[in-house]
Amino acid sequence: MTINFYLDTTVNTQSSTRILFVYVRGIAKGKTLKIHSGERLEPKHWDSSKQQVRRSYPGSAEFNSFLAKKTADIQRTYRTLAVDQAGAPYDDIKTALIELFKPQVVETSANEFFAVYEQFIESKRLQYQLNSLNKHKTIIQHLRDYSVSRGLKLNLATINLSFYDDFSAFMLRDKQITNNTYGKYVTAFKTFMTWATERGYCQTTDYKKFRVPTEQVEIIYLTEAELMRLLNHDFSTQPTLERVRDVFCFQCFTGQRFSDARIFEHESAKGNTWQLRTTKTKDILNIPLSSHARTLMEKYKGVGRLPVISSQKTNQYLKEACLLAGIDDIVTIVRYRGTERIELKEPKYKFVSTHTARRTFVTLSLEKGMRPETVMKVTGHKDYKTFKRYIKLTDKVAEQEMRAVWG
Repeated sequence: MTINFYLDTTVNTQSSTRILFVYVRGIAKGKTLKIHSGERLEPKHWDSSKQQVRRSYPGSAEFNSFLAKKTADIQRTYRTLAVDQAGAPYDDIKTALIELFKPQVVETSANEFFAVYEQFIESKRLQYQLNSLNKHKTIIQHLRDYSVSRGLKLNLATINLSFYDDFSAFMLRDKQITNNTYGKYVTAFKTFMTWATERGYCQTTDYKKFRVPTEQVEIIYLTEAELMRLLNHDFSTQPTLERVRDVFCFQCFTGQRFSDARIFEHESAKGNTWQLRTTKTKDILNIPLSSHARTLMEKYKGVGRLPVISSQKTNQYLKEACLLAGIDDIVTIVRYRGTERIELKEPKYKFVSTHTARRTFVTLSLEKGMRPETVMKVTGHKDYKTFKRYIKLTDKVAEQEMRAVWG
C-alpha cells in the first residue's frame, strides 16, 4: 500500500486554493482510493516532490504534522482491517479510511473551551519558549475577563467575525491595549484556533479572517556616545547596577538577545569567537567578539558566566543605570489604540530595556558601514523583513550619505 498527497489539478483558476486529495494505492488489485483531505492550499505553498507544505507557509509545521498523523492513521487502520482481521472486504476498508477524514464535531461548553486552550498550551510546552507560553496564558485571562464582562459563555463554534469585532472593542477600549500588543495576541490566538480546528474541536474557519493590527513603532537605541558613556560610568559603589550595565553592554557589542546572554559560558568563547546555539531559534551562530565584548567577558572569567539576573529586575536596574549615566534626552513615542493617537514624551532612559541592546548593535553597525547581510549573519536574522524592524538610521547618517552621493 502507498499513500500520496496531491493538489487538485482539474480546477482551472489563477487564484484561490485547491483541494488536497489523498491517494491510497494497493488496498485491492487495480484500485486507487481518492479521499478529500478536508484541507485546501494555494499551489505556491505546496512542495510536490516532498508532498509537504513549504516551510515559508505560516502554520506549515502544524499542516505537515496533520499530514503525518493522517498517514499513520491510514496505515494503522489498513493494518487492523486487512492484516489483523485476515483480509476485510475492500468496501469495508474504503469506508473506514474515508471516515478518518470526516470532520469530528466536538461539543464544547464554556469550561471545555478553556480546557481545550489549556490542552493546547500543554501540548506546546516542549516546543515554545516560556515567553510564548505566558502570552497564551495572558490571552486566556483576557478571554475570561471578556466572558464575564459580556455575560457570555465562550464556545469554539461561536468564534466568528462578530466575536472578533466585539472582543477587539473590549481589548482596545476596556482593557486599553494598544494596536501592536493586541496584534500579537490575535496572531497567537489564531495559532490556537488552527490547532483546535485540525483536531476536530471546531469547524468554523472565520478566525482565518481575523485582522492583525500593526503600527510602525519608533526604534529606541543608544547612540555610540550614549553607549560609551554608560560603559565608562563608575558604578563601583553600586555593584548591582554595574553588573546589569555589563550584561547590557555585552549584548550591545554582540547583538544577541537577553536569553542568550543568560546562557553565555566562558568556555563557549573560542579565541575571538563566541559559539552560540540560540535559545529562541536553536540556530548555531559564530559571533565575532570585539575588544569591548572580550573585556566584559574576561571581567567575569572567574565566575565562568555573565552576572545575569531576571529580565524584570534587569529592566528596572537598567533604567536607573542609564539615568545615572545621563541618558536623559526627551524622546517622543507614538502608539495607537484603534484610531486614537497616544503620544508619550519621556526621558530616554525610561524606554531602555534589554531589547534596546540588540537594536543598538544593529543600528550602530550599519552606521559604521557594516553591510546589512553581515549584521544579519551576526544577529541570526534569516529574512530582511524581520531585520528591518531593528534599523533606525539617524538623520546625521542620512545627511552624510546624501552628501557623499549627491554633493
